This record gives sequence, structure tokens and C-alpha cells, in this order.
Amino acid sequence: FKDKIDFVIAECFGKNEKFINAMKESFESFINQRQNKPAELIAKYVDSKLRAGNKVRFS
Repeated sequence: FKDKIDFVIAECFGKNEKFINAMKESFESFINQRQNKPAELIAKYVDSKLRAGNKVRFS
């Protein structure tokens, strides 16, 4: 998602520093609304990847 937003800022706003800072501050505000949630989501993602890695099938 962030890559798409970066592309829009680069293409539509010519990498204007004000737009870059506004986007950065907006993402920080959004992520920090629930302080524990980002850490919880990262932990769940890593856990799912580790569990999927243990399900190797042998032929």
C-alpha cells in the first residue's frame, strides 16, 4: 500500500516535500492510534510464517 502512495506522490506531486511530510505524519498518526496493535499484528504475521514453515511435506 505504501508503495502505491509513494508512486502517487512521486508522479502527481513531483516528490514535493510538503506532501511527503504530510503522508509520513498521517501514517504515523494512523499507526499510533492503537499503540499495541501494530506489534500484535507483526507478531501474528511472524507466527503464521513460522508455523507455515514447519509444515514441510516429505515425499
